[in-house]
Amino acid sequence: MENKDTGKLYKQLTKESVGILFDNLNSENATLKYQSAKALLYLSEGDGQKLYPHFQKFVELFGSSNNILKWTGILVIGNLSKVDYENKISKTIDKLFGFLAGGELITANNSIKALTKIAQFKPEYQDEITKELLKIKSYSYETNECKNIVLGQAIVAFQTYIKLKNDKVINFVKAELKNPRPATAKKAEKFIKKFQKGANL
Repeated sequence: MENKDTGKLYKQLTKESVGILFDNLNSENATLKYQSAKALLYLSEGDGQKLYPHFQKFVELFGSSNNILKWTGILVIGNLSKVDYENKISKTIDKLFGFLAGGELITANNSIKALTKIAQFKPEYQDEITKELLKIKSYSYETNECKNIVLGQAIVAFQTYIKLKNDKVINFVKAELKNPRPATAKKAEKFIKKFQKGANL
């Protein structure tokens, strides 16, 4: 769905229709359930104002036994950090950090994506987020390949929001230049090239 389509949905969105989408998450109809989750995720990529009052409902999805709903909740919270005027993230961010150490590839990757958004929209959390992402090196995942994928996602995160030189981040990335996963090694190379060209890192 393109951004213009998301914009149209936002204009049509009402309090009642948001409620219906949430109700559908409990539907036994899998198609309806996942289409509603997808719609909420797309809508959160807009200005987020209409979904922000439901912030806690998305946090509650973190504990869902349904991974699709859990991942939706994680990603939406990252998107809603853009409009988090009440700083609700402060009571949520530790849960996202916990997912990094949980050993599950997709959950960890989605958490990194959410944390990247938070770092962008709420820079006061950047140091804390950086500290937690650096710990990924010591975590175990389903396989070594899974860990390499997560490392690559962390590098993308750093490149997205790091603006000042950080030796710990640079050393983290340099260590992945020889990562056995080509895609992760390329991400590391791209980051280092940006640094060497004199970017404000």
